[in-house]
Amino acid sequence: MGNFIGKVFGALTRSDQRRWAGVYLKGLLSVQGKKTVRKIVASSGEADPVAAVQSVQQFINQSPWEWPEVRRAIAEYVDSRTEVSAWVIDNVIIPKRGSHSVGVARRFIPQAGKTINCQVGIGLYLATDQGAVPVDWRLLIPDAWLGDQQRRGRAKIPDGVTKKPVWAHILDLTDTVARDWKLPPVPVIADLHSTPDSDSLVNGLLERGLPFLVEVGDAAAVSLTAPARGAEAGHHPAGRQRPARAAAVRQRVRSGCDLWRRTVSVPEGGGQQRYHVTSCAVRRPTRTRSDPFPSRLRLVTTSPQNDPHLTRYWLTNLPCDRIGEVFSLAVQHADSSRNRNPTEERFGLRDFEGRSFPGWHHHMTLVSAAYAYDLLCRQAVLSPL
Repeated sequence: MGNFIGKVFGALTRSDQRRWAGVYLKGLLSVQGKKTVRKIVASSGEADPVAAVQSVQQFINQSPWEWPEVRRAIAEYVDSRTEVSAWVIDNVIIPKRGSHSVGVARRFIPQAGKTINCQVGIGLYLATDQGAVPVDWRLLIPDAWLGDQQRRGRAKIPDGVTKKPVWAHILDLTDTVARDWKLPPVPVIADLHSTPDSDSLVNGLLERGLPFLVEVGDAAAVSLTAPARGAEAGHHPAGRQRPARAAAVRQRVRSGCDLWRRTVSVPEGGGQQRYHVTSCAVRRPTRTRSDPFPSRLRLVTTSPQNDPHLTRYWLTNLPCDRIGEVFSLAVQHADSSRNRNPTEERFGLRDFEGRSFPGWHHHMTLVSAAYAYDLLCRQAVLSPL
């Protein structure tokens, strides 16, 4: 583990910071149950546990170390030692009691179907065939926090943190890994089917030239690139059709519309699930700054073989021969997300005890390091503790 700690925490300028980072990381990997600072220190065998608890709390909550460079080191370490197939964007819901933890608010969570008092983080994961590692994070801060100077001050929210929609946070994450960290680009997978942000995200990814597979709602507006067979071809020339809902376009698709069909087997829930995957060429009715014409994309519809009425809709700029592979990655990550409570508990993702903005980011950075170390141990790149 010493080499890993030296590489990923090398950006920390002080030796005591690197020391406490190692203690915290080892605790996240070894402590059973809730990862409190006291349990982490107790597991470390420090000669003066009282002083060590104070030092670890200071390191996480008050120390001014910059987390972006540590995250970059984690991402580069993972990317250079394993095959990354996609960058997956995922939300993390962290239930909280009370109102003092940074960014906490009562929100309706579509995945849970109810309102929860919680923090919401957005993570960018490096997806591999053995699992995914979160390497960068954003915390959604509600208006009630951003507009309250006293709350901002108590939580140490920097002045530069302003309100952003989900799509802007996602583009910020992709800009960090692609432009700033210069990781080799791979398809971006994101689920925006329950938000109105898919247009802006798709346009932003197109402007950046990134490959993507974005799940959208059935009401997403698209147009076929050519008239559907038997549909008033004379009235709607290719590329000039009126925009329609994705669900309606799916019903109009015929073999003459650049149709692509496959059955894809996906590891899911400990077994194999077969999906019917269909795609056709479409255009977006919106334009990007770099593309004055409606963007050429593919609308992908997917449904499990055992429930063909359960249809999901995706937009992609991937070639047909990549769609099945990337969709399989998306389903596998979604399946692991639905069942990830044991993993989140194992690495303490929900266990941050502090209340500040820097403290939350420090904790999540160490959690990312724990995910990375565990993945590389499972791939036999590193030795387990």
